Amino acid sequence: MWPGGSELIVGVPREVKDNEYRVAMTPAGAHALVEAGHAVVVEAGAGVPSGFADDRFADAGASIVRTHEAVFADAELIVKVKEPLPEEYDLLRPDHLLFTYLHLAADERLTRCLVERGVTAIAYETVQLADGSLPLLVPMSEVAGRMSVQIAARFLEREAGGSGKLLSGVPGVPPAEVAIVGGGVVGANAARISLGMGAHTVVLDRNLERLRQLDLLLHGNLTTLAANPLHTGAAVEQADVVIGAVLVPGAKAPRVVTREMVRRMRPGSVIVDVAIDQGGCVETSRPTTHRVPTFIEENVIHYCVPNMTAVVARTATHAFNNAAWPYIQAVTRKGVEQAIIDDLSLAHGVGVVRPRDGLVCRLELAEVGHQLWRHEDVALSDGELVALLVRLADVLGAAVWVVADLHDGQDFCGHHRRLAEAGWPEDQHVWPLPVVGADAVATAVLDPAVVKHPVKLVVVDELPYLGLVGEAAAQEAQREHLE
Repeated sequence: MWPGGSELIVGVPREVKDNEYRVAMTPAGAHALVEAGHAVVVEAGAGVPSGFADDRFADAGASIVRTHEAVFADAELIVKVKEPLPEEYDLLRPDHLLFTYLHLAADERLTRCLVERGVTAIAYETVQLADGSLPLLVPMSEVAGRMSVQIAARFLEREAGGSGKLLSGVPGVPPAEVAIVGGGVVGANAARISLGMGAHTVVLDRNLERLRQLDLLLHGNLTTLAANPLHTGAAVEQADVVIGAVLVPGAKAPRVVTREMVRRMRPGSVIVDVAIDQGGCVETSRPTTHRVPTFIEENVIHYCVPNMTAVVARTATHAFNNAAWPYIQAVTRKGVEQAIIDDLSLAHGVGVVRPRDGLVCRLELAEVGHQLWRHEDVALSDGELVALLVRLADVLGAAVWVVADLHDGQDFCGHHRRLAEAGWPEDQHVWPLPVVGADAVATAVLDPAVVKHPVKLVVVDELPYLGLVGEAAAQEAQREHLE
């Protein structure tokens, strides 16, 4: 990338996704970057749908360029709201740092494009704090959760094809039934609006402590249920509205609402699958657009727009920029590699990284988030690298695996000795995996047939590769190895 602190060019393109009205930077952000000695180029009209005319960016010190291509051609750091679309793939270069919502779990074509083009890409939605929270996803989840119920209310109306029910009911007529599958940020905000509109609201989640929190925080006609197939099926069957609010950070959403459950819903009911940008948590869901936002499956209206918050662009843009700005500022001030080392929450967001001599990539493998990071091993001594690995393992709660590159006769025991001599903790197990050569490592990561049980933290060969995946997969792999 660029050395931390040196001048760079930050590009803010207009979003090209269907009816995407948000913009990735406000004039205030552009002004701060210019004051810090950087250049900002903004595509003409990029901020208009969010209420920011071109002259406001120009007054902040940004340059306005006429074409989409010019932004990508000029800039080193590209800040976007939504993932690049196929028509943008050819604009990406190896020297680009892309900062946006990527949702790679649901988009293999984009993932492979980023890897092939060597783009460094950081996904807003997987930046994760030590407590497990997702600071750059929270604001959009808050907006989406609140929107989901008002959208459902609109499509329940008979004119829109719905059953003709009013969420609140009226005296003498019962309210509608709303089932919210998932009690995270989306689910909690959906429940808040649903209760405020007077609906009887059921929230399902596997985390009982989360249900206790919601029971204390939310008041009204609320029922909480431990999520399991029986409870979920019963709640969905009785619901006039189902809100899909399931999230597994960095991975595809599990399909917890089956087609059979949907089939048992009353005709004219509504499903709003907020999890659609991660593949959807309802079996009958498929992505739609703002232009054609719904379809009917099993006599139930489905709303599955991945960028649903785009239509409230002013609120969403401000909420997003409030959360993203500290991370953008850190990357522009330090450079991406140093920013990642200094802030492990940002490391979680790494989708694809190409440092000076290697490739780091995050792939969603067998529905488990998988991250591969090649670090420039010549930049760290064995002791320094071990310290970094131990710190990562401690923060991530990870088991650590070492993969020996058996190419050229190198043996695994030699790597194990190097680790031990550098101060590797005795309680961290070290296991070999059957990988031969650096090229085979890349193949193994990309091919589920080679690595069926990806592990949480992987170190390969001369210790340049780190892989971060789901805790459950790591534990399962370790159990199978011990057996």
